[in-house]
Amino acid sequence: MMRLSIWIVDDDPVFREMLTSYLSIFGYKSRSFISGEECLQSLKAKDRPDIVLLDHNLGEGMNGVEVLRKIKSARRKTRVIYISAEDRASLVSDTYQHGSEEYITKDSASLLRLKLRLDRIVKLKNIHRKRVVKMSVFCFVAIVLFFLLLIF
Repeated sequence: MMRLSIWIVDDDPVFREMLTSYLSIFGYKSRSFISGEECLQSLKAKDRPDIVLLDHNLGEGMNGVEVLRKIKSARRKTRVIYISAEDRASLVSDTYQHGSEEYITKDSASLLRLKLRLDRIVKLKNIHRKRVVKMSVFCFVAIVLFFLLLIF
């Protein structure tokens, strides 16, 4: 299995610890942040997560949508999965408009939905990696054949 680097941004220490433990069961490495500002500081330090799990209500400071916008402006390709107890349609819509890949409501099935989404991401990354390898091999063979034709 491909190991993804997952950042958890949530002001609830119990939820952060639960997610960290849950993700480690499946071999994911995670790092947690108590605030959006702390997460953004690490992004500026050139750390690159594969996925950010982002809550909406982060206590003092920025809310999740503000953090999402800044993550996407700094690292457009970073995948963000919004995971929040908030379930307002307008908030869900805002998160998708600003680049969230998924919106998961915190409830009794949220961990299962998260695991299914992470499995899909890993599968897509593996498919992409295989295509890149095949293309690299094809290009190498084409270059070798080209030089052989030049020589002979």
